[in-house]
Amino acid sequence: MKSSMTQSDPQRDDYNAFEDSIRPLKKNYNQMKWSGLILTSALVLSSCMSEVEAPEANQLENAIESAEVVSGSENLRTIPGAYNYMEEFDNQIFFIVLDGLAAPEGLYPGTGEGSATRFGKGKKSYSFINQLAQFNENFQLITTGAPVTDIFGADLVKMGLVDIPSNVSSVTTDGEGNAIWFENVENITSPVNDDRIDFKATIKVVGGNGRFAKAYGEGVVEGYFNPNLNSPDAGKGKSKVMARINY
Repeated sequence: MKSSMTQSDPQRDDYNAFEDSIRPLKKNYNQMKWSGLILTSALVLSSCMSEVEAPEANQLENAIESAEVVSGSENLRTIPGAYNYMEEFDNQIFFIVLDGLAAPEGLYPGTGEGSATRFGKGKKSYSFINQLAQFNENFQLITTGAPVTDIFGADLVKMGLVDIPSNVSSVTTDGEGNAIWFENVENITSPVNDDRIDFKATIKVVGGNGRFAKAYGEGVVEGYFNPNLNSPDAGKGKSKVMARINY
């Protein structure tokens, strides 16, 4: 006689938790009427595309050089005991209006799904990000990293990711209690056309969960997203992180 009970699938449970976390944001995104200015405020996402194996040496070397140009750092190659790290994801960004601010100022959280090295070959990884856009004294719209826990705190806890500090604007996880925390250092954005904005940022690895609890390092994130509200791919994009990390 066969049992009517079904065995739990950990990978499916992780995916369901991820989908539950982004469902309210998807609803909010579909209801928002964004202007071109809102979308061209250019978030920088710290996650990424498709299945990834080990990063090629020349890719990482180019990324390190790019990061050093942006940040002025000369230490990426000399982090003692550091490993090459790369992640690639497909991303979706959203917009949330904050009390006291008017669009296009507000939060731009997002999620990503793809692969990352150091989490296990062939495993799917997930990212959670948050950015804040505000005008400065010169009426320029500036984006900076915002606490990822402000939007995804409860969801991250459900995945076993706790004690994430407020300077962390992006988290990459395997959904099994292991995660890397990223702090955004500097954002550079370049509008290409109505359907594409390229971005580049320098980032710091400032800890993590599980086997990455003592992680530190530096790197660069590059990618793009679609700012065109009339496009079926509005808010979608891709990005790649390449770094040197020690854990």
